[in-house]
Amino acid sequence: HGWLCLDVCVRATVDSDAPTPNQTLLLLRPKEQLLSSLPIDHSPDLAMLISVADPLKPFRQLSFELKAPLNRLYSLSLHLAAWGKGRIVQCVSKSSIYLVSPLAEFHA
Repeated sequence: HGWLCLDVCVRATVDSDAPTPNQTLLLLRPKEQLLSSLPIDHSPDLAMLISVADPLKPFRQLSFELKAPLNRLYSLSLHLAAWGKGRIVQCVSKSSIYLVSPLAEFHA
């Protein structure tokens, strides 16, 4: 969307065992890097989820776009979270307020 670039360490305050339709998947690595690192026998659903993941789109919207059940998206997202490749978070919005750690490193 052009207004937000995330290269972050996110401390999730969400119970990662119970995603909800209004939450989303925040990828912690670039999509291209994640897709190229998938094993040959990966699930096509996993590749599709990575391809369309967007911190502005809730699972409900991703489910509709991918024509995939919410439970399938939750399962794949929890796998990515367990592998340290993503986090389940509340959707990012322009009206949300975020706190940046004073220890955060910024790169130009």
